[in-house]
Amino acid sequence: MRIVCISDTHGQHLSIPQLPEGDVIVHAGDITEDGVLSLACTFSRHFGNLDYPHKIVILGNHDTDLASEEALAQFRQACIDNEVHFLHNDSIEIDGVKFYGSPFTPAFGGYEFQLHGSEHARRHWEMIPDDTQVLITHGPQSGILDVNAEGEHVGCQALMARIEQLQCELHVHGHIHEGYGEASSNGVRSVNAAVLDSRKRPWNRPIVVDLE
Repeated sequence: MRIVCISDTHGQHLSIPQLPEGDVIVHAGDITEDGVLSLACTFSRHFGNLDYPHKIVILGNHDTDLASEEALAQFRQACIDNEVHFLHNDSIEIDGVKFYGSPFTPAFGGYEFQLHGSEHARRHWEMIPDDTQVLITHGPQSGILDVNAEGEHVGCQALMARIEQLQCELHVHGHIHEGYGEASSNGVRSVNAAVLDSRKRPWNRPIVVDLE
């Protein structure tokens, strides 16, 4: 299975460098810059028109208007209408591979989908099913592709602890634009697929992962 990974387009999805071919395309959140629901729904139409058999999207901290149950329901319906798999703390199985997606990140600023403290984070990540093979979160785990512009590791420690318990093959995320790239640790391949660089320019190419 070939998975094409992107994240953090912040409304600039039409400026993404040429998308490679694949079986599944994954967007790991921050589809908008200011969280406007109508723009998120417009994105779902664009995403649904991409030439991939399967499209998966999660939200991110910038997708603020979608935090209410009503807005989430509207966006979910837009994704259904456009044949996009929207994961919000839930799973989907595609060709025998189990994907799980969640938008949550450690609390920072006045954004949404935030984890307030280590206990909240631990309880949240416990929801990830043990048989998850591809984990999609908006933010990184601690210590992996999580260094910000100030040189600080800002990934989630509770997520790191949960990933150590899982047998997943791939972790796709974004959020920390400076961390764009790939890394492997303890048998888990991590991809920070932020398309926009630290200055919000769409310079980073989609990352392709082949699962055996």
